[in-house]
Amino acid sequence: MKLAKRRFLERRLAKREEKREKREAQEAAEEQPTPKVHERSVKLSHSYHKSLEHNEMRKVLDKKRRKDEMEKTERNSFW
Repeated sequence: MKLAKRRFLERRLAKREEKREKREAQEAAEEQPTPKVHERSVKLSHSYHKSLEHNEMRKVLDKKRRKDEMEKTERNSFW
């Protein structure tokens, strides 16, 4: 009889501990801020688009600079 009662109490205690561990893990997961993948991807895409705009602007400025240099060399070579 004592052996059966002891096993019963041990199983009951084990179940309590498992429930407590689950609850603690769930509370810890709720406390931790989940990584916001969407916000991160928006930030990355924003910086990506900014770099694309910057590259296009550089291309336009480079074309303009080359054109000015060509005109300058043409004027210099004319004289």
